[in-house]
Amino acid sequence: ELFDMVESASMFATFALMLITVAQSQISCTINPRTTCFPDFVDGHTRYLQDDTSSSSPAMTKQLCAQTCFQAGMPYSGVEFATECHCGTGIAAPAKPISKCTTPCAGNSSESCGGTDAIEIFTAECTGRPLPNYKGCATDLARSFPYCNCLLYTSPSPRDS
Repeated sequence: ELFDMVESASMFATFALMLITVAQSQISCTINPRTTCFPDFVDGHTRYLQDDTSSSSPAMTKQLCAQTCFQAGMPYSGVEFATECHCGTGIAAPAKPISKCTTPCAGNSSESCGGTDAIEIFTAECTGRPLPNYKGCATDLARSFPYCNCLLYTSPSPRDS
Protein backbone atom coordinates (compact mmCIF):
# COMPACT_ATOMS: atom_id res chain seq x y z
CA GLU A 1 0.00 0.00 0.00
CA LEU A 2 2.88 2.37 0.78
CA PHE A 3 4.39 1.51 -2.62
CA ASP A 4 1.10 2.46 -4.32
CA MET A 5 0.99 5.80 -2.48
CA VAL A 6 4.59 6.61 -3.43
CA GLU A 7 3.92 5.53 -7.02
CA SER A 8 0.81 7.75 -7.14
CA ALA A 9 2.67 10.76 -5.73
CA SER A 10 5.49 10.19 -8.20
CA MET A 11 3.07 10.03 -11.14
CA PHE A 12 1.35 13.24 -9.98
CA ALA A 13 4.72 15.03 -9.65
CA THR A 14 5.74 13.84 -13.12
CA PHE A 15 2.45 15.10 -14.57
CA ALA A 16 2.84 18.47 -12.84
CA LEU A 17 6.38 18.78 -14.23
CA MET A 18 5.12 17.96 -17.74
CA LEU A 19 2.40 20.59 -17.39
CA ILE A 20 4.93 23.22 -16.35
CA THR A 21 7.18 22.26 -19.27
CA VAL A 22 4.29 22.58 -21.73
CA ALA A 23 3.29 25.93 -20.26
CA GLN A 24 6.83 27.25 -20.39
CA SER A 25 7.29 26.13 -23.99
CA GLN A 26 4.55 28.62 -24.91
CA ILE A 27 6.46 31.42 -23.19
CA SER A 28 9.46 33.25 -24.61
CA CYS A 29 11.59 35.59 -22.50
CA THR A 30 14.36 38.03 -23.32
CA ILE A 31 16.69 38.35 -20.33
CA ASN A 32 18.21 41.74 -19.49
CA PRO A 33 21.95 41.02 -19.09
CA ARG A 34 22.21 43.58 -16.26
CA THR A 35 21.70 41.73 -12.99
CA THR A 36 22.19 42.68 -9.36
CA CYS A 37 23.28 40.39 -6.54
CA PHE A 38 21.75 40.74 -3.06
CA PRO A 39 22.09 38.83 0.23
CA ASP A 40 19.25 36.38 0.75
CA PHE A 41 18.25 34.11 3.63
CA VAL A 42 21.44 34.93 5.55
CA ASP A 43 19.58 34.80 8.89
CA GLY A 44 17.79 31.56 7.99
CA HIS A 45 14.34 33.04 7.47
CA THR A 46 14.35 36.44 5.69
CA ARG A 47 13.97 36.30 1.93
CA TYR A 48 14.92 39.21 -0.32
CA LEU A 49 11.77 38.88 -2.44
CA GLN A 50 8.30 39.57 -1.07
CA ASP A 51 5.94 36.56 -1.31
CA ASP A 52 8.96 34.45 -2.32
CA THR A 53 7.96 31.35 -4.22
CA SER A 54 10.80 29.07 -5.21
CA SER A 55 11.45 26.06 -7.36
CA SER A 56 14.55 24.06 -8.11
CA SER A 57 15.79 22.31 -11.23
CA PRO A 58 19.01 20.59 -12.30
CA ALA A 59 18.47 22.42 -15.64
CA MET A 60 18.13 25.90 -14.08
CA THR A 61 18.96 28.93 -16.22
CA LYS A 62 17.81 32.53 -16.06
CA GLN A 63 15.58 31.80 -19.04
CA LEU A 64 13.88 28.89 -17.24
CA CYS A 65 13.46 31.01 -14.11
CA ALA A 66 11.98 33.95 -16.06
CA GLN A 67 9.51 31.59 -17.75
CA THR A 68 8.58 30.06 -14.39
CA CYS A 69 7.98 33.46 -12.75
CA PHE A 70 6.02 34.74 -15.76
CA GLN A 71 3.88 31.58 -15.62
CA ALA A 72 3.25 32.22 -11.92
CA GLY A 73 2.32 35.87 -12.53
CA MET A 74 5.22 37.11 -10.40
CA PRO A 75 7.01 40.24 -11.70
CA TYR A 76 10.33 39.67 -9.88
CA SER A 77 12.77 36.88 -10.80
CA GLY A 78 15.99 35.74 -9.16
CA VAL A 79 18.32 32.76 -9.28
CA GLU A 80 20.32 31.38 -6.39
CA PHE A 81 22.72 28.54 -5.58
CA ALA A 82 22.91 27.20 -9.21
CA THR A 83 19.57 25.37 -9.18
CA GLU A 84 17.04 27.64 -7.44
CA CYS A 85 14.55 30.03 -9.01
CA HIS A 86 12.81 32.58 -6.78
CA CYS A 87 9.78 34.60 -7.85
CA GLY A 88 8.20 37.44 -5.94
CA THR A 89 5.78 40.34 -5.99
CA GLY A 90 8.26 42.93 -4.73
CA ILE A 91 11.27 43.53 -2.51
CA ALA A 92 10.72 42.34 1.06
CA ALA A 93 14.14 42.93 2.56
CA PRO A 94 16.01 45.77 0.84
CA ALA A 95 19.76 45.34 1.04
CA LYS A 96 22.98 46.67 -0.43
CA PRO A 97 24.24 44.80 -3.49
CA ILE A 98 26.99 42.25 -2.93
CA SER A 99 29.40 40.45 -5.27
CA LYS A 100 28.78 36.80 -4.31
CA CYS A 101 26.74 35.79 -7.40
CA THR A 102 29.39 33.77 -9.16
CA THR A 103 27.93 30.24 -9.06
CA PRO A 104 27.38 28.86 -12.58
CA CYS A 105 23.81 27.88 -13.49
CA ALA A 106 23.20 24.14 -13.35
CA GLY A 107 21.61 24.25 -16.80
CA ASN A 108 24.15 26.57 -18.45
CA SER A 109 27.59 26.91 -16.89
CA SER A 110 28.36 29.99 -19.01
CA GLU A 111 25.89 32.11 -17.00
CA SER A 112 25.81 32.82 -13.28
CA CYS A 113 22.94 31.75 -11.04
CA GLY A 114 23.49 33.55 -7.75
CA GLY A 115 25.48 31.99 -4.97
CA THR A 116 25.24 30.72 -1.41
CA ASP A 117 22.80 33.05 0.40
CA ALA A 118 23.10 35.36 -2.62
CA ILE A 119 20.22 35.96 -5.03
CA GLU A 120 20.84 37.33 -8.51
CA ILE A 121 17.88 39.53 -9.45
CA PHE A 122 17.21 40.20 -13.12
CA THR A 123 14.50 41.54 -15.38
CA ALA A 124 13.02 39.87 -18.42
CA GLU A 125 10.52 40.72 -21.12
CA CYS A 126 8.29 37.69 -21.58
CA THR A 127 5.62 37.02 -24.16
CA GLY A 128 3.28 34.14 -24.67
CA ARG A 129 0.22 32.79 -23.06
CA PRO A 130 0.71 31.27 -19.63
CA LEU A 131 -1.77 28.70 -18.45
CA PRO A 132 -4.12 29.77 -15.67
CA ASN A 133 -2.26 29.94 -12.37
CA TYR A 134 -2.75 26.36 -11.15
CA LYS A 135 -2.04 26.12 -7.46
CA GLY A 136 -2.14 22.32 -7.16
CA CYS A 137 -3.46 20.77 -3.98
CA ALA A 138 -2.69 23.83 -1.85
CA THR A 139 -6.16 24.93 -0.72
CA ASP A 140 -8.57 23.12 1.60
CA LEU A 141 -11.08 22.81 -1.22
CA ALA A 142 -8.51 21.34 -3.62
CA ARG A 143 -7.29 18.87 -1.00
CA SER A 144 -10.85 17.52 -0.75
CA PHE A 145 -10.70 16.28 -4.37
CA PRO A 146 -9.79 12.59 -4.81
CA TYR A 147 -6.79 13.33 -7.03
CA CYS A 148 -5.19 15.39 -4.25
CA ASN A 149 -5.34 12.57 -1.72
CA CYS A 150 -2.72 9.86 -2.21
CA LEU A 151 -4.62 7.64 0.24
CA LEU A 152 -7.52 7.46 -2.21
CA TYR A 153 -5.39 6.09 -5.06
CA THR A 154 -7.74 3.75 -6.96
CA SER A 155 -5.84 2.50 -10.02
CA PRO A 156 -4.81 -1.11 -9.58
CA SER A 157 -1.10 -1.70 -9.42
CA PRO A 158 0.47 -4.47 -11.51
CA ARG A 159 0.87 -6.44 -8.27
CA ASP A 160 -2.95 -6.49 -7.80
CA SER A 161 -3.50 -8.48 -11.03
